[in-house]
Amino acid sequence: MGINGVPSWEAKPLVAALGETAVWTVENTMAFDHPFHLHGFFFQVLGADGQPVRPLAWKDTVNVPVDGAARFAVRYDNRPGMWMFHCHILDHADAGMMGMLQVVRQERREAAAGGGGEARGAGRGGPAVRGLG
Repeated sequence: MGINGVPSWEAKPLVAALGETAVWTVENTMAFDHPFHLHGFFFQVLGADGQPVRPLAWKDTVNVPVDGAARFAVRYDNRPGMWMFHCHILDHADAGMMGMLQVVRQERREAAAGGGGEARGAGRGGPAVRGLG
């Protein structure tokens, strides 16, 4: 199991800048739902139209349905550091369905991005977590 075809122990962290807002897209290609959990930050789930799902609520976990996707907007507020994201079915996380998000100050972002993926702001796209499986 893994995220983006890579088990957690082989994956490089995604990198995001402190104060930035990003829209994540999480796709599920497996035959069962996955509850996707992000540590350290709350987010708002977005509908297919890109608007926040009603009723408005801050979440840290969203269900990603079979052969479906979930989108959410998250602001990397005043908490720099390394944060985990994973399937909340812990057997799946243990099997490799997890990753790390490194939130850095803007001036350190370019240097940090050299070692991993990029969790970009909403204006430039966001991380695509494809193929939970």
